[in-house]
Amino acid sequence: MTYEKIVEIVAMVFRLEVDHVKRLSRDEPLSRIGLDSINCMEIVVNIEEEFSIVFNDEELLLDNLNTLDKLIHMVEQKTGEHTLI
Repeated sequence: MTYEKIVEIVAMVFRLEVDHVKRLSRDEPLSRIGLDSINCMEIVVNIEEEFSIVFNDEELLLDNLNTLDKLIHMVEQKTGEHTLI
């Protein structure tokens, strides 16, 4: 499931427990747990590898990728999958 994998990736990048990330609202800015441009790129690289997708340069704006919902939506657009949660 897209949500689960993205939560795992975010948790890994921030070295947090998965449950800690799951407690975040899906539309809560990830800056609350320390998101910056460097760890955002780390998240993007891991998402690209996990889902076999490629982000275009114009998509790589922090404002486009700063919540779990935005990350999920971006992956779903690229993979054609949709999350029910």
